[in-house]
Amino acid sequence: MGDIQSLTYHTKKVGAPVDGSNAPNIYVNVYTEPDGVDDTASWYGYRLTLEPYLSRNLMAPADEWVEWSTEPGTNQLTVFDAAKAGVFGFYGQPTLQDLQSGTVNWKQDYGYGADEEIDYASEEVKYIVFDTGSGWADNYEATLTPSNSW
Repeated sequence: MGDIQSLTYHTKKVGAPVDGSNAPNIYVNVYTEPDGVDDTASWYGYRLTLEPYLSRNLMAPADEWVEWSTEPGTNQLTVFDAAKAGVFGFYGQPTLQDLQSGTVNWKQDYGYGADEEIDYASEEVKYIVFDTGSGWADNYEATLTPSNSW
């Protein structure tokens, strides 16, 4: 995880709210390799999720292509680990840079989940998966434009 420089992609939502709230969108799951230390599943170590609606400086106008990125600025993607945070995301969650700069303690740092120090930066990435929810894809358009820095 520590080697990822950034992750950027674009989506276009038909009729979405300007602020992006309550709007389904393409999200990202980053799965790490299981290493036998605190793995949360048999086939992966951790699953880190980046949901657009939980981004910092959220601005996602309807019917326009919107950029989502782990870089600071508008629509900066943030990260949660549902297995360790104990919730499926929250406002004010850490950025990729936060996860790369030292250990995370979900309970002490953010008030949710596990009271343990987790070093995500040392984890090896197994998969980066762009995903959608089910049952809401009518009139939805998206394109993925990955940056060349991950």
